[in-house]
Amino acid sequence: RGDSAKAIAAYQEATNADPGLKEAHYRLARAYSREGEKSKAEIEFQLYRQLSKKTEEDSERQRRDIQQFVYTLRDGTPVAQPQ
Repeated sequence: RGDSAKAIAAYQEATNADPGLKEAHYRLARAYSREGEKSKAEIEFQLYRQLSKKTEEDSERQRRDIQQFVYTLRDGTPVAQPQ
C-alpha cells in the first residue's frame, strides 16, 4: 500500500524462507510488475504457475488415493502398505 520496496523485500524474504509458498511468489510477481521489473515478474509468475500445477496434481493424487482406499475398505480387500 504505497511502499513497494518494503513489500518486495518482505515477499523475497518469504520466498527465500519457504520456496513452496505459491501465494508469496504471486504477490512478489505483482509487486515487480507494478515497479516495471517485467523480467523478474515473469520469473515469479512462472514459479507461481509451477507451484499451482504441482499443488493441483498433489490434490488429485490424494483424492484418487482416498477414493481407492474407500473402495478397498468397501470390498473387504486388504490394503497394500506403501513401500
